[in-house]
Amino acid sequence: MGAADLPILPPGPRAEAWRDLGEVMAIAFPVIIAMASHTVMGLVDAWMLSKYGASELAASGPAGSMSWSVLAFILGTGSCVSTFVSQSLGRGQPAEGSRYTWQGIYFGLIAQVAAVPVIIWAPNVFTLFHNPPEVQRLSTVYFRIVLLHVAGTGAYAALSSFFQGIGKPEIPMWAALGANLFNAAAAAVLIFGKFGFPRLGMAGAAWATTMASYFQAGLLLIPFLARSAHERFRTRAACGLDLARLRRLLWIGAPSGFTFMLDAASWTLFIQLLISPLGVDVLAANSVACAILPIAFMPAVGINRAVTVLVGQYIGRGDIRAAKRRAYLSIAVAMAYMVSMGILFIIFRRPIIGFFRSEPAIVQAGGTMLILAAIFQAFDALAIVTLGALRGAGDTRFPAVVTVVVGWCIMLPLGYALTFWAHLGYAGAWGAAAVQTALASLILFWRFVGEAWRKIDIFQGLKPDVLPSGPTQVPPQPPA
Repeated sequence: MGAADLPILPPGPRAEAWRDLGEVMAIAFPVIIAMASHTVMGLVDAWMLSKYGASELAASGPAGSMSWSVLAFILGTGSCVSTFVSQSLGRGQPAEGSRYTWQGIYFGLIAQVAAVPVIIWAPNVFTLFHNPPEVQRLSTVYFRIVLLHVAGTGAYAALSSFFQGIGKPEIPMWAALGANLFNAAAAAVLIFGKFGFPRLGMAGAAWATTMASYFQAGLLLIPFLARSAHERFRTRAACGLDLARLRRLLWIGAPSGFTFMLDAASWTLFIQLLISPLGVDVLAANSVACAILPIAFMPAVGINRAVTVLVGQYIGRGDIRAAKRRAYLSIAVAMAYMVSMGILFIIFRRPIIGFFRSEPAIVQAGGTMLILAAIFQAFDALAIVTLGALRGAGDTRFPAVVTVVVGWCIMLPLGYALTFWAHLGYAGAWGAAAVQTALASLILFWRFVGEAWRKIDIFQGLKPDVLPSGPTQVPPQPPA
């Protein structure tokens, strides 16, 4: 369903807003379903590990955050494929989007090779922090195995961004649902040793995640290479490695990847430096809280992806007003949802944490963390969706700078001061996270409102090639 499928309404601001909302949600809803399935996958893994042992649950926090610090760069860079695909489609050059999608896949393969030293040196990384020896060992095992799917993550990011960019987000949605069902089954078998398989515990969860990543990439590759996609987007003819376009993808995408990575890395240090020294119970509570929070922010991430696509398409068509209108509407929708989720976190915090572990110390700590998380939900929504709007316009460098300054120069020092010097413990750490989120969101929103992004040309210096297998030009679609 697209904007053309919406009912014709009388002209006016209200009718225009409903059309815009329908267009945003037509792309966002399948992405939200896919993101929700990933959230459920994380919750299922955390729940299984909680039943396996408290050490495994405690280790899942630092191991997951550390691996996400690496994979976030791949996802953040690869997700900018949708910027090129959507703007190419808006300009009437659909085959250009296929070329950049292939470069995203090649980027994932290159990154997998680059990740080998990180995999080898993983034990040295986890010994830097003050976790119990068993938590360090389990974290290392998980981290090493999960980093084996860097290439799968790169392919998934590029292919899902392609389908989102052309307005077919239901394809990645179904692939995500299939992959997550695969992961749940594989995790149950490998963690607990069912059907003759060995009882692998933490390693089983990691192998299930890795296999599911490649399974998902394979599910997306099939429709990408199908005849219908090739006839319109020349997906098979555009498969060559193109260093000029790979460099351009990295020029726009790498800052976005660094934004994701540095944000994830600051959160990793947040856990390792501020939470881990407070004991296994607090670390376990933090792991549960981190597994719960995606329920609130993943739908906003879905709206983020929709805004990236729509802003890119309308900029490609030269309709700046339409791009801005959809961005502001999406921000309002995401903020309304996440504030509602924050209220639910406050009301049901104890049953939520108690579902995973019933120890009073874990329930108390986890409940306090959810209260503090609820406070910054509106700002988190503002930051997430504004990042998507800036990415759709190709403005990726400024957010990277904001992430470094606010996350590393404010959140971590302030968190350390509140946690240890002010003796506020985990409440001080999560309070600093709330300050960081609020400040970053306001700066990013100011950047979008200032419209410096209007001067950016993501295709600068490149001309589209005419592929031998067919024409690349189609008339640009009129704005909705």
